[in-house]
Amino acid sequence: MKSKFKNQSGQVAIIVGLALTALIGAMAYVIDTGSIYELRRSFQEVADSCALAGAQELPDATNAIQVAQEYAEIHGIASESLTVLIKGTFISNDTISVTVAYMNKPTFFAGVFGVDSTDVGADATAVVGSPEGYSNIVPFGILEQDWVPGNEYTLKWGPQEDGHNHGNFGALALGGTGANNYEKNIREGYHGTINIGSVVETIVETEPGNMMGPTVRGTTDRINNYPDYTFNNFSELTVFEDGVYKLTNNRDSQFVICPIIDWIPFGRDNVRILGFVPFIITGISGSEVYGTFIDEALIITEGKIAALNEYGIRIVRLLE
Repeated sequence: MKSKFKNQSGQVAIIVGLALTALIGAMAYVIDTGSIYELRRSFQEVADSCALAGAQELPDATNAIQVAQEYAEIHGIASESLTVLIKGTFISNDTISVTVAYMNKPTFFAGVFGVDSTDVGADATAVVGSPEGYSNIVPFGILEQDWVPGNEYTLKWGPQEDGHNHGNFGALALGGTGANNYEKNIREGYHGTINIGSVVETIVETEPGNMMGPTVRGTTDRINNYPDYTFNNFSELTVFEDGVYKLTNNRDSQFVICPIIDWIPFGRDNVRILGFVPFIITGISGSEVYGTFIDEALIITEGKIAALNEYGIRIVRLLE
């Protein structure tokens, strides 16, 4: 019996050796894989941020690339680890692709198995466009014209200007007719979605009549709907950068989206919505509502997106 045990004593060493190999392999997998995963997650966040930041400058490709590079530098990514490409999705130069890569990243334990390094990277692509449709717009129809940023306009006018509108004062019937519906749409924005496009024309009715009470109540309720219960001026809600006024907070209730319509009819009649323009409500007097036009309202959101147009509402979105 004793001789038999002596003959098998070397097997323990073999088993221990195999176990150690398996243990080292498991350690290599856990540590190296975890390290690579964490680095890739960090790279993905940087790539997403760079793409979203750069897309805000499109279709100016030079500025878009510069901004993406600046964001990468802020996050400690060297220029040689960053690749930025500009391409077109709906129109030329409306899409930015960012790649953050660490080539030949050294491994910890995987070198035991001959894997001394690996490539780690992440990609992100963002597109800028205009909304194909929009919800929560206010029921003030604006005629198409050359808007001047920073200038105040009448969004809903009063009876003294009735010489050219014959019973219409800029109000629209969105989702129904009547003064109560009109007032609610001012206060909350129209909850439905209005889509526009080259194939299907979007037709809505005007809401004739001055409707001073609903206009005052709806607008007053809306502009006083603040966490601090204060009415902010135009300069507090916008920033002037690179020669344009940009909205700083698209959740502020003074920020409104107005539909552009093709004409002002006689009484109740159909009008066609051509697009949407961004305003800051800056005043109300009697039945008149005033708003100041801004160059750019940036919205990073879901929903349908179309080619970028000139009306000032821009959607930036990451593409999968």
